[in-house]
Amino acid sequence: MAKKNFGVKSNSFMGKVLSKESALNSSLKESGKKNVFKKIQIHPELKQYIASLSEEEFRILESSVVKERKVRDPLLLWKYSEECYYILDGHHRYSVLEKNQDNEIDWNYQLIELDGLEAAFELMEEIQLGRRNATKNYIAYLRGRSYLREKGKHGGGRSSGKGRKSVDLVAERFKVGSRTIIRDSYFALGIDCLKEVFFTEREQLLQGGGMLSKAEVSFLGQYNNWVNIKDFIEFLSKGGSLKVFDEVPKEQWVDLISRRKGPKKKESNKTKRDRFNYWLQAEEKIVRKIVSKGNDEERNQKRIELEKRVTELQGLILELKNGNN
Repeated sequence: MAKKNFGVKSNSFMGKVLSKESALNSSLKESGKKNVFKKIQIHPELKQYIASLSEEEFRILESSVVKERKVRDPLLLWKYSEECYYILDGHHRYSVLEKNQDNEIDWNYQLIELDGLEAAFELMEEIQLGRRNATKNYIAYLRGRSYLREKGKHGGGRSSGKGRKSVDLVAERFKVGSRTIIRDSYFALGIDCLKEVFFTEREQLLQGGGMLSKAEVSFLGQYNNWVNIKDFIEFLSKGGSLKVFDEVPKEQWVDLISRRKGPKKKESNKTKRDRFNYWLQAEEKIVRKIVSKGNDEERNQKRIELEKRVTELQGLILELKNGNN
């Protein structure tokens, strides 16, 4: 898969990692892949860097692997210990292999050593940022998480050593401005807030879609201690705007949201039509991008998704024709 350069420096640990990989693999090949497979584990903190696949996307991946009886790209594994190998790249491929262990699917792996969890995070960032299909929201999320980790290591905004600010170090690494990193950190916090209560929306946002704007997600990340997530989402769904939060002090935001939520109204035809148009415009942008830059697999996948969506919309279209509320 072709990769883009998003301005991430090649860190010194990368050369160290890659130089060890060949020797490690050659020494472990004799033990067999089955022995390696038993040692593979998923680190919960590392997994949060991977955007989940939809059921349809996973089905397409699984169907392709089972049909070819082969996983094309190797799993990248971090040798955490002699009995534990954490996945750095290939979480979805591993899920397919785990589900189809009786199908004798051919697969391969690369085993590397790292100095610790921080090095694993940085390597995963470089892998994910280098992907051709990485969305702007996903890139912003990775930059934001990187800054939050850096700041957390030193208990505040300043880094160790020369006393430089953590935000400046991260901004230099990703070759963007410090303000961009600060905004990205709020966005990352907002995305993580959605993880527990609106997981589907979180995944759609990381893939470049979703119903919430980036500003709304960032607001949630910056002020989640002042607003209830579910109430905030409902407030926005009723037409609420971030501008109203400038009207009153933070201490009154909860009351403000409650007042403006109001009783739940029956969805009108106009609202349904707006929702349909919103979805249609978003899908048109995605299709144009896939047609111009995607491959056959991506085009086929999107076609299947659209056909499924059209079927789901038949009832809504019928309601609009009949004038039902």
